[in-house]
Amino acid sequence: MKDIKETALYFFISLIIVSGVLFLVLSIPPEIGKLIISIMLGLFIFIGFIFFLCLLNYIFKHAKCTVFDVFVPPSE
Repeated sequence: MKDIKETALYFFISLIIVSGVLFLVLSIPPEIGKLIISIMLGLFIFIGFIFFLCLLNYIFKHAKCTVFDVFVPPSE
């Protein structure tokens, strides 16, 4: 039950932050708003790519997989 409460709390905090940022972007002139949105989108894509690389690194470090029928032990 504690995990559900923490997840709901983080969800509502992120919702408040995102709505505040959107209000800020929509309340300023369109040129600056487009610039801020494009910067935020670029950062989101960059952070997603880094997360994807970290996820691949975790999978290949901890999975006991074979490459061309040769066992590759996980590096400790």
